[in-house]
Amino acid sequence: MGGDLNIRDTKWNLSISSYSIAGQVLRDLTDSYSLICLIPVLSVPTHYSDIQDHANTVINLIFLGMSYAQVFYHIEPDLRHLLNHALL
Repeated sequence: MGGDLNIRDTKWNLSISSYSIAGQVLRDLTDSYSLICLIPVLSVPTHYSDIQDHANTVINLIFLGMSYAQVFYHIEPDLRHLLNHALL
């Protein structure tokens, strides 16, 4: 399961100082299906705000079954600009 869940939570974004109610609901749901949230090798934002003074954050998440707990992935923030231009 994955996507732009738009939930800010300290569980997957260390720059957030608190847990959120929505994050807890998501954790409860994924726990009920034995899913774990994958954490990228390097912690970088997955959402870059276009609004001045708004923090970049992690809101795009990937959840996999427990048997995939050792899966590692990388986020390549520099490639997002290439993808955006390719879609135009």
